[in-house]
Amino acid sequence: MFKKVSDMEEITGLKYEMNYPDIKGYKVVDVNGNDVGEVQDLLLDSNTNMVNHAIVGSGWFASLFGGRQFIVPFSRMTVNLQLGCS
Repeated sequence: MFKKVSDMEEITGLKYEMNYPDIKGYKVVDVNGNDVGEVQDLLLDSNTNMVNHAIVGSGWFASLFGGRQFIVPFSRMTVNLQLGCS
């Protein structure tokens, strides 16, 4: 069971699988450097109590108007502090 971090009332003390807990808004590119969207939210796995997935979508309106969004596990991401996520 996953919960969106933005929907949680208590967000202090969360455990993150990745050392970059504040990646919301980061640009996401694929392995070829193509822009695929941005990190719109993070997901908490309630079974492990670990934040270990990102919700990626195209623009801020994707979640409001049914735009394309997808879930990416942190294990498939690397963070480039200059470019965002890839």
